[in-house]
Amino acid sequence: MEAALRTAVETLEGKALEKLDFEEIRGKKGIKKATLKIAGKDINVAVVSGLENAKEIMEEIKSRKSRF
Repeated sequence: MEAALRTAVETLEGKALEKLDFEEIRGKKGIKKATLKIAGKDINVAVVSGLENAKEIMEEIKSRKSRF
């Protein structure tokens, strides 16, 4: 996920990241959520491990509780 975010930032902002700083999405929790500001816009991201957690996020998106 960090590679995808780094690519998005570099593409949208037109410059290389000096420091990789996406600590919000690191760790071993089954679901990690963060809102990052990229090119002046808030981007909601989620990193999910496991099918049950993926199902939970999908249900949140379907019910419009989450915007990813």
